[in-house]
Amino acid sequence: MRAWERQDTQEGAGPPSPRDLGSASSPRGTAERPSARDASSRAGPLAWFTLALLTLTYVIAYTDRQVLGILVQPIKRELHVSDTALGFLGGTTFALFYASLGVPLARLADHLPRRSVLSAALAAWSVMTGLTALVGNFWQLLVLRIGVAVGEAGCNPSAHSLIADYFPVRQRATALSLYGLGLPFGIGFGMLIGGLTAQHFGWRAAFLFLGAPGLVFALVLRLVLREPRRGLSDAHRADGHADENMPIRQLLSYLLSLRSYVHMTAGVSLQAVAMTAASMWNPAFLMRSYHMSIGAVGVTLALIQCLVGGSGALAGGVLSDRLQRLGASRQLVLLAVASIVACPVAFAAYSGLPAPTVLALIAGAVFLQNIQYGTSTSLSTRLAPLRGRGLITGLSLFTSNLLAALLGAQLVGFMSDLLQPSRGVDSLRYAMGGTAAVFLTWATAHYLLAARAVGDDLKRFEGPGAGTSGKPYH
Repeated sequence: MRAWERQDTQEGAGPPSPRDLGSASSPRGTAERPSARDASSRAGPLAWFTLALLTLTYVIAYTDRQVLGILVQPIKRELHVSDTALGFLGGTTFALFYASLGVPLARLADHLPRRSVLSAALAAWSVMTGLTALVGNFWQLLVLRIGVAVGEAGCNPSAHSLIADYFPVRQRATALSLYGLGLPFGIGFGMLIGGLTAQHFGWRAAFLFLGAPGLVFALVLRLVLREPRRGLSDAHRADGHADENMPIRQLLSYLLSLRSYVHMTAGVSLQAVAMTAASMWNPAFLMRSYHMSIGAVGVTLALIQCLVGGSGALAGGVLSDRLQRLGASRQLVLLAVASIVACPVAFAAYSGLPAPTVLALIAGAVFLQNIQYGTSTSLSTRLAPLRGRGLITGLSLFTSNLLAALLGAQLVGFMSDLLQPSRGVDSLRYAMGGTAAVFLTWATAHYLLAARAVGDDLKRFEGPGAGTSGKPYH
């Protein structure tokens, strides 16, 4: 008898697989356990409405985070800072606090109402973004960017957990890809609003203009968003409800034993290095090497991020849901193919070609690199216990943001300063081209290793047919 079929006859018993999770039990398990109908039905109007709210929250988060990229040049001139310092500001510092606070805030999302965690986080980072307009020196800017990082650390763990409860597996990659549109749209809006506002009113006005809407939306989110029953879309799972009170050390040990999760997280993290370097430094690259104005750069990159990046994220989710019917390993092969094809495309974008060609290559790299979001997040929610979904997101964010900051924004800024005496204004493009080539190739290898292991890992939760057969559950 399969794992999910045994649930009806073993109410309240520990899960048959994985073995370690069977020792914990919860008095609230019966109340929170979903019905078979919940798992088999498609998402309803409330789920899609919730997804729209969460996606808008993610757009606000990435707009406030990435607006710094378009404002690098005016901030550099006014505050007299180097590329290394700006890389430290937009990369290392942000990631250290974002990543370190991500895990404890993820645990809050696993045990407290997620709408409360999310709305409080949104209010916090919006206040910090608005206050950035008042800074008088680099150190004040640094403190407020740390505040933005702390607030945004509470966004994804709560949102991913909510989406996983509202959407069944056969729709989940698409739903998470739609949520993932917040990334390219947020970057795009940050470039557009930041560039045009800075050109006409100065860079300080851009921060003030972006901070205010988040405060209003935080209140709307708290009043309107509904908290679903945990595990609403996962009645098929073998872990049932018994993992509710699992100690964090035991949960961490289990997650790190999943080879597919470890390799997939490594791939996402290494790809994030290239993506962060591009979003942070592309505006400065186009201004320095091609003498584009800040307004023109903002509009151009906004269109690329919103239209091309959004199309890549959506296409990746839809294609991934189709491939899921053939097995989870096919989904990870999709990520590997997208990553390795993006490698020469991104490298060529920084090789000194004419501006129209460069912009087309940047657009191609953006499309390919946004494919991964829905797939990787959807697979993570399948691998995690019900009350470990926030944590599994927090761990992924910890590694991806830390690596992206140290080896993306920070390394590129350092290499640019190092090469500047010999390469002049082109030092930045050399640093960016080398970073893209190395880390996209490295990410591809980890995606392929994850594809080899994911079938066995999914069987530990979902039974003998999960992850590898051509007929997964529905």
